[in-house]
Amino acid sequence: MRDLLGLIKYRWKYYLLGAVALLLVDGAQLIIPLVVGKAIDRIATFQITSAQLFRYFLILAGLGFFIAVVRFFWRWFIIKPAREIQRDLRQKIYRHLLYLDVEVFHRMKTGDIMAKATNDLEAVRMAISFGLIAISDTLIYTTFALVAMLSISPRLTLITMTPLLLIAPASLFFGRAIHRRFRRVQDLFGKLSEFVRETLEGIHVVKAFAREDEFSGQFRKLNDIYLKANIDLVKVWGAFFPLITMLSGFSIAVLLLWGGISTIEMGISIGQFVAFLTYLNMLVWPMMGIGWSINMFQRGSASYRRIKELLSTPVREYRGRHRGRVRGNVKFENLHFSYDGKREVLRDITFEVKEGQTVGILGRIGSGKSTLVKLLLRLYEPPHGTVFVDGVDVRDWDLRSLRDGMAYVPQESFLFSMTIRENLLFGNPDASDEEIIEACKIADVWKDIERMPDGLDTMVGERGITLSGGQKQRLSIARAILKRPRILILDDAFSAIDSETERAIIEKLRNYIKGITTFIISHRIASMKDAHLIIVLERGKIAEMGTHDSLVRERGIYYNIWKMQTLAGV
Repeated sequence: MRDLLGLIKYRWKYYLLGAVALLLVDGAQLIIPLVVGKAIDRIATFQITSAQLFRYFLILAGLGFFIAVVRFFWRWFIIKPAREIQRDLRQKIYRHLLYLDVEVFHRMKTGDIMAKATNDLEAVRMAISFGLIAISDTLIYTTFALVAMLSISPRLTLITMTPLLLIAPASLFFGRAIHRRFRRVQDLFGKLSEFVRETLEGIHVVKAFAREDEFSGQFRKLNDIYLKANIDLVKVWGAFFPLITMLSGFSIAVLLLWGGISTIEMGISIGQFVAFLTYLNMLVWPMMGIGWSINMFQRGSASYRRIKELLSTPVREYRGRHRGRVRGNVKFENLHFSYDGKREVLRDITFEVKEGQTVGILGRIGSGKSTLVKLLLRLYEPPHGTVFVDGVDVRDWDLRSLRDGMAYVPQESFLFSMTIRENLLFGNPDASDEEIIEACKIADVWKDIERMPDGLDTMVGERGITLSGGQKQRLSIARAILKRPRILILDDAFSAIDSETERAIIEKLRNYIKGITTFIISHRIASMKDAHLIIVLERGKIAEMGTHDSLVRERGIYYNIWKMQTLAGV
């Protein structure tokens, strides 16, 4: 509760004005029964003229107009800042996610992150808007209505309020039950949506293995479970409202009996009876509101705690004491690295690359090739004093300056759901069409683009679904080239490209990468044959290191791979 109230402190003026407006609206609504009661009493005793009746009409019409106008303002002053707080929190979450370490996303589930940014955020908004309104309404309505009812008849108030008092605990009990079932419905809907998303994303695999019937059966089971959860929710909802209606109806029945007797015996007037009935009806909502507001604040507090857990996850510090333009000198010195603090992925890695040199990195799957270059990019945080760029520890570099000087092409190429042009301009928004075409020609993808109906303005679809794996990789290479980096990292960037196309790209790249420090990770020796330095990794350690000719002469791991690939014509 304290955390939620802390959210509104920066907009307390809006909430204060909203509270004043709400107080005025409730006060005006609570005056209406008194006015109506007096008018009825005068009509019943024939002590009213047409002019006086018209005056009562004007008073009620004025109160109605006043309530309508001021109601707009309390909604504006309370709901508007709540929406703004929701917007600010959403922006804060998104920005925080952008700056989190990559390894954090290995621990967190995407669905859970999305739930915090949507469902939890909505629960917080409801708590600091309608939750506050409900609790304010409850206090104001209950206080004023009870005072008015007690002024009419204390005994009648005590008798008729007894059934209504049961509404609050009933609302609290049913609210919690509804909340549990509603969360289950939401969770199951998320699973259902995720199943459909995954099926559609892998539809080619499903069809290739003729598993349509099996997937249809799995979906039917999930769908049936989702239906059952919804029916359980409807049952609780179905029981709740009849109970409230019964309790409020019972209060009115009691009023009719005791109030009718009091009216007959002249204990209260007809007008007071009508006013009392109106106040009694008004109290139904506040009694419900107690349970709903408590439940709403519980949900909002729990959701805000989940959001705070996400926001409290430490982010990478982008600012560093060293800023400037990357030149391209790279050094790894006695690097040991572990993801979990237990099993080392890289051990005792030491080598140096001069500006403009090309490095080839070869090794089995899981030998640490990709991890090595990701440490250079600081996608993962290397230990102090182990990775240097231009003689400066990468952890002392300003992260933006460091990455501005690098371009990275991963094995799993990712394209955004935009046009080809927009994807290519991602690393260099100011590039001209001539530069785009040049980069595409180097990556050997321009001829493919020319055949597309809209050329560079062709939409690639979600994750580049309309393109082949080879086209996506070549576009990723072109995107990196267009950035004109000082350090270029090709992390198995030719895996989806045939050997003939790869040779063509490597040949064109030779002129482009002159003066650019280049890391080429590949399983094909042809990709790195002309590198200034070739490193062979084995179980996280450097097994061999040298030039192509020197490693062939050593007749070790590299030689055996080269021999097999030569015989295979790779």
